[in-house]
Amino acid sequence: MRKTIFCALFICLHCGIWSQELLVGYTNAATAVNQLVGSNGITVSNASYSGAGAGAANNQLGLVTNNSGLIGFTNGIILSTGNIVFAQGVNTSNVGDHTPVFSSAPADPDLQLLLGGAQRTPATLQFDFTTTGARPSFSYVFLSEEYNNYAPSTFHDGFGFFISGPGISGPYSGGAVNIATVASGQPVSVNTINSCTNNSYYRNNCRKNSAGNCIAQQAGSSSCAATASSLNNHQLPYNGFTTVLQATITLNCNLIPGATYHCKIAIANISDDKYDSAVILQAGSLNSDLYIGPIAAVPQPVCEGQALSLSVSGSPSYYYSWSTGPTGTGLTAVSVLASTSENPYSVTATNSDGCTVTQSLNVVIHTPLNLAPYVNGINNTGNYLFYAQAGIPVCFNIPTFDTPGELVDLAPPVLNLPAGSSFVSNQTGQEIGQFCWTPPASAIGDHTFTVHFTDNNACGSLGGSANFTIRVGCASCVPSIYYENRQPAANPLPAFTKAGFAIIAGSNVDPLQTDGPVVVGTATVLFKAGAKITLDPGFSGGPGFTALIDPNTCITDCEDCCSHFPGLTYSFIPNVFTPNGDGKNDIWFIPDYNHPFCAYNAQYFKLDIFNRWGDKVFDREIASATCCPFWSNKDVNDPTIPSIHWNGVASHDVNYNFWERLSGKVEAHNGSMVADGTYYFTLDLYGCNSSQNFSGFITKL
Repeated sequence: MRKTIFCALFICLHCGIWSQELLVGYTNAATAVNQLVGSNGITVSNASYSGAGAGAANNQLGLVTNNSGLIGFTNGIILSTGNIVFAQGVNTSNVGDHTPVFSSAPADPDLQLLLGGAQRTPATLQFDFTTTGARPSFSYVFLSEEYNNYAPSTFHDGFGFFISGPGISGPYSGGAVNIATVASGQPVSVNTINSCTNNSYYRNNCRKNSAGNCIAQQAGSSSCAATASSLNNHQLPYNGFTTVLQATITLNCNLIPGATYHCKIAIANISDDKYDSAVILQAGSLNSDLYIGPIAAVPQPVCEGQALSLSVSGSPSYYYSWSTGPTGTGLTAVSVLASTSENPYSVTATNSDGCTVTQSLNVVIHTPLNLAPYVNGINNTGNYLFYAQAGIPVCFNIPTFDTPGELVDLAPPVLNLPAGSSFVSNQTGQEIGQFCWTPPASAIGDHTFTVHFTDNNACGSLGGSANFTIRVGCASCVPSIYYENRQPAANPLPAFTKAGFAIIAGSNVDPLQTDGPVVVGTATVLFKAGAKITLDPGFSGGPGFTALIDPNTCITDCEDCCSHFPGLTYSFIPNVFTPNGDGKNDIWFIPDYNHPFCAYNAQYFKLDIFNRWGDKVFDREIASATCCPFWSNKDVNDPTIPSIHWNGVASHDVNYNFWERLSGKVEAHNGSMVADGTYYFTLDLYGCNSSQNFSGFITKL
């Protein structure tokens, strides 16, 4: 009876007599198990398969689709003793046939204990599961070509569904029991379900002969022929199959909700591998037969003292006990007055076997003594004024606060947002809004926007609003400047320093600079800031020192970047670095410790690095129209590293010498670390019509 898919299709198209009942496709273990699991209380993991094939083409495992329902359900998974494509054929003979597989899978010891005989082409599907209920069950159909000529016989193909875990004690591996059984706990096989034995579970699919007779049972069992009804429906290739059977663990209440259990579905040919047998498990049928939940609460949140409706999904035959007091058979819903003293709420369901399962829910209950939501400024600092610099991106958060458990909405719209800026909320819990903007040069001055927020207190909503101001200074003026280690003779302070927000000076005010006192001496020095000038320990003024707070600093006194250009600057040029990822000396860079917020006084730089053969391994250049675009402690694209730097990674494919190039060797690829050695660099700095050129050697270790 073996036919390929092509032959089955040929018969369907050209003879007009039969059409295939099942469509199958290979699948993997995880997909198969997820197809099997239903919606009631079962969670699966760690799926695995053993048998012929591998990966997506597990020859003995597949999905069943487009089934018109002849076997009793429409979709499922199939585990077969042969190649599953056999299931797509039609029945053309009462003589069994199969589509063989070549499997090196070992005999399954549990199936051996269950069925005996010599196993051929075994296949298993295994997985772990947890359940919120007490007893899992699933639906399945067993089909075989051993019918009817070899039922019963020594060729008794069959299968088992073994389950093990806490509270289960059986004779199989890990204390497992077999829950795929018929009368008196017999395993499911061609010997235990056929037209003579347990025939109420059997469906004959044999073909009638020319005399109109159907082979119902093997020779010597003709007395069973009269009781075997023939479907005479040849859309299935198997000579017989069972009705839809239900497998349920029969150990009352032995499954512990939340505990992990192990399942194994195993099938095999016994004594020969001539004729295929298969089990098809109904999709979505693996469920807990004692399952409730989850609890639904309406309304939620609810005001304390108001009516609260609680309900749970579950069988009307269960006896329900609610934590609020009501009990009764089928009592799946109750009404109570919301009370924080009774929260969380729970319900326990008990079935006719005395097994129980419990669900609970912590209801959000608000108090009538509602407190209004609030914000605490930018980034929760209490400040509502932010100092920005034209051309430099700005981003900050505005978190909201309220009584724990109450949601807070940042209610739209946000009023008067600056043109080109954005404000978005994370839209969860007590919401956090984020403001982002790159102020243009035309935006010098103050920009105030208003944020509204409301809570969701069920006893009565409250709200509020807050104003936030962005003070944009000119591009030539950074918001804050820090001074350390400045001496009149070695490294004097500039005659004039201005900052949009603050100037801070002292021995230890900035971790990115070298500690040391700041001494003005007799020089004339002016500090001018928009909001704050802080002179910490280690600062020493002089007769010519002046500190001036002026809110209009960097607002009304903007200057061209080059009006007070002091010349290009840098501290020193290192010549060794070790990019080994230890966080120490991992990058080569040129520091400007004395001018960290206006490094190099440059508006443009160009860096090129070459190997010993003169091949360029790295280059980078950045230009800016703004003043002070480069900081010695951060890069314009990555704030964790300096602007002028190299981490040892090539930005070009780099070859060895001429002869090695001919052999196709490559020293480094674009994006990969270059080899240890000595490299040559050139650096050009440009600022205010001035330029300075540097070159030298760098050793990478």
